[in-house]
Amino acid sequence: MQEERINILILKHLEGACNQEEQAELHRWLEEDEGHRQHYEQVALVVRELQEIPLDRELDSASAWQSVRGRMGKAPQEEAAPVRNLPRSPSVWRTAAALAALTTLGWLLYVWLWQPAAPPLVMEFTVPKGKTRQVALPDGSTVRLNSDSRLVLNAAFGTTERRMQLSGEAYFEVVENAQQPFIVQAGLAFVRVVGTTFNVLARAESSTVEVAVTTGTVQFRTENSEGLTLTGNQAAEFDTQTGTFRELPGADPATLAWLEGRLIFNDTPLSEVFRTLERYYAVRIEDRTGLGGRLLSDTVEKGDPIDSFLERLSITFDITYQKEGDTVVILPRE
Repeated sequence: MQEERINILILKHLEGACNQEEQAELHRWLEEDEGHRQHYEQVALVVRELQEIPLDRELDSASAWQSVRGRMGKAPQEEAAPVRNLPRSPSVWRTAAALAALTTLGWLLYVWLWQPAAPPLVMEFTVPKGKTRQVALPDGSTVRLNSDSRLVLNAAFGTTERRMQLSGEAYFEVVENAQQPFIVQAGLAFVRVVGTTFNVLARAESSTVEVAVTTGTVQFRTENSEGLTLTGNQAAEFDTQTGTFRELPGADPATLAWLEGRLIFNDTPLSEVFRTLERYYAVRIEDRTGLGGRLLSDTVEKGDPIDSFLERLSITFDITYQKEGDTVVILPRE
């Protein structure tokens, strides 16, 4: 995929403007190589830096771009020509973007600044692997973020609506306000509520978005589809590849076990088990057994060391393991 094409897709994704085909295309590209994910984060960083430039002062376009590159930890490839300070206006933005296009990532500025302006991001909450976090939102609602998750609130939060973007997993307890709908965007899917409690699972490596409702009513939909209406103890998933919704048998207790610090696996493929353990214990797991498709039913209790789980795993599947720093290597038993 051409670099310019993928960067445009990334920008559209950050704005929540990707259609279904573009979302699937970006998802496939991210899965191809770990370097692709790093590139995505780099582009997102540039966008955030641009949004942090104050609007109430004069803009030195060269200095602004150098600041962005400096905070990315990269030295410019060539020194930009001196540029005099000018009042900010659409024409100055175009000039700044054109000058920035002469540097390595300058074309990204050019593309971004010519797009319709998106609301600036005002709050961002991130949780690393091995941790969870509870945050209080400005409206009084609370969110429990699972490990390796990110929640971003838009500048318009608390005006006509309460909108945010989620990547990862979170449990929401929403304060009721009929005049300001609470909207969670997870990729192509949207969850719209007034006041309720629910869980959203939307991992980057997964092609599905899952919603489980504990109380109240939510609308689970996309931009172009009415989707489903869910009430307490109901759950559903959205397939980003096919664009279809599917009701699930009910809110599985295993879905919310993470709120108590537990993991419950019910006939879960080992490949998925290992990804979950990586987030839970903040480790890297390298599976050399070829058993990723085998199913496992087990529970990890809060505070259990990873070795306890690995010992049970080695007995169940007749395998062994080695720990090398933060890496766990799963091996066939000789």
